[in-house]
Order: sequence, then structure tokens, then C-alpha cells
Amino acid sequence: MNRELPKNTKAEEQTSKKQNSNKNNQISSASEPTISSPPLSSSAGDPPQINFIFHNNVCAVEVVQNGSSKFLTDSFDNKWTPLYFSMAESIAKIGTEAKSHFVTFPKHVIYDVLEVTGKPLNEIRINPKWGFKLIDKDGIVYFYIETFFGPRLLSQEIIFAVFLKTMKFQTESNLNLQINEIYLSTHFELNKSQKNIFVKAAAKNNIEILSFSII
Repeated sequence: MNRELPKNTKAEEQTSKKQNSNKNNQISSASEPTISSPPLSSSAGDPPQINFIFHNNVCAVEVVQNGSSKFLTDSFDNKWTPLYFSMAESIAKIGTEAKSHFVTFPKHVIYDVLEVTGKPLNEIRINPKWGFKLIDKDGIVYFYIETFFGPRLLSQEIIFAVFLKTMKFQTESNLNLQINEIYLSTHFELNKSQKNIFVKAAAKNNIEILSFSII
């Protein structure tokens, strides 16, 4: 099965003030390379199998049913959602809206979450362009960001739980059914610690991850 995956671009290129915010936050399908990866098995009449994909700094929902695969799209026909999390407003925002906040409120926005997930602080390469900070508390790395209500420490599973909640809602709205089981794919092999973070984040949304795979 061929999947179109977005190219990895630098954060500073994605957030240039000279670009229109809509163009800045849109992921063009024309720039998405195609790679081959083994599909989930599905037969006619089987319920849909849901695959949540995390690739570099974006995520997407893939639905496999009746032997075919499709990506769900948002209201702007985008398949890929930027992995940006913002607390610049009174409620958390993710995706393109959160990414647009990075230009004016960089200390309120978290991104590059997969570069941090499940790693000890001394193994994380700190990007000087990050507006957020990383805090080690009893061996666990937290995100320290400014929020609408003041500074706050956020766990890694809380950040992923917000993304999973949105992806679950998108899936249920598109398919008109409730889901509590998913498959999860990343562009690199997850270690035990990283898998545990995703499992905890999924549990907060009443989701069970059936298996992990690499795309």
C-alpha cells in the first residue's frame, strides 16, 4: 500500500512572518513523497480499522476497510495536522491554529513533541528556537510553557491525549460510529517508554492501542 507522507521541513521555514498564515500552515499534497508500507489486513464486511499516524511534526488518521485505505481530511481538505499545541488562548488549540500562534506567542506553543517523547533530558537535543522549556522532575521530562492563565508544567501524555482526542472525534464524526480501538504508526521504532506514553494518552480517551508499527 502506498501512503503519501509529508516532507520534514524546518520550523523556521514553516513560521515565516512573510507568508500568509493559511499558506504557512497548509501541507500541500503535491510535496508529499510516496512510500510503501504493509497495509492492515481487511476483508469485505469487516469493521473499519483505524490507524493513527504520527510522522515527524504532523499526524493523520487512516481508515482501512474492505481491502482499501483512505485518509480522513479536515474541513479544509487537509489530511495532515501539524503537531503544534498552543495555550495562547483560554482553551488549548492544536494544528494549524496552534502553529499560527507560534509567530506571535512562541512561549505558549509546543511542537517537535516526537523529538522529546520518552527520552531522558540528557538525550534530548534542545532546539534554541523552542519557546517552551523542558523540566526534569523525578526523572520525567515535562513541558514548561506560558499559558493564558500563567506558566504551567504539562506532561507528555497530556499533550498526546489532546491530539488523540481530536483524532478520535474526527474519526467518529466522519464514520458516524464510536471507536475505542486503534492502531498507531510512527516514522521510527518506539521504545517501551515511548509506547507507554502513547498508551497512557490513549487511555485518557478510552482508547486501546492494539499494536504499534513503523511507516
